Amino acid sequence: NKNECIKAIEIIKKYKLTLDKKYDDKVYECAMKAKAYDIASIICNKYLDSPDDKVFIKWMKRKIEALWKLRNYKDVVAGVDDLCNVMKKGCYKYLRYKFFSLWYLKRYKEALKVAKKLEKFDKFENVDIFIKIIKWALNNNDNLLAATYAKKIISLKEKYKAYPYSPFVEFVYAKYTKDKKDAIKVLKNLLNRVKGEDKARALFMLANLTGDKKYLNECLKVEDSKLWRGLCKDAMSLF
Repeated sequence: NKNECIKAIEIIKKYKLTLDKKYDDKVYECAMKAKAYDIASIICNKYLDSPDDKVFIKWMKRKIEALWKLRNYKDVVAGVDDLCNVMKKGCYKYLRYKFFSLWYLKRYKEALKVAKKLEKFDKFENVDIFIKIIKWALNNNDNLLAATYAKKIISLKEKYKAYPYSPFVEFVYAKYTKDKKDAIKVLKNLLNRVKGEDKARALFMLANLTGDKKYLNECLKVEDSKLWRGLCKDAMSLF
């Protein structure tokens, strides 16, 4: 019960109680429920020099969860390194913590190295990581990096048939990739999923990439578009 947990933690704090080790599991869980993450973090410390890998792994995982909640990103990074050195499998979740921690610390180059490791897991959750890289790359005029990660998101979306950050990533990819043929394919796939300005924009980009006027004609029929339909109209004379 959460309220009982909060009361218990208040008593532990007030009287600076040190409980027997056998209660540590319960106290840790209570502390996390009561948002007393500092206490949760301290409980873990007793076990981090354990020679038993199982014990170390259990409590280091818990330590990382508490540190994450405390926004102690520097220690999260160190904790994940220690954990993943011992735990050879199941590191995905903790590498995510490491990536976001490095990102919040503005240690972008190191974060990109972690992203490379995360890519190997081919999980849909990587989308949240790749989108950060795309936006950072665009801000830093690294358009090729933006296109690379946009393509990674597009591949995951096709695999899992879910389409977050659309049509933003498709437009980034089509604009900056060196692979013109693939850009055309991506934009064609996008057409059925967009309307209004986004549809007109996709058609405008297709016209430019293919040199085919039919896309401009389609663009002129798009309702709910002023800006891109206007650009399509202006482009008609150039084709």
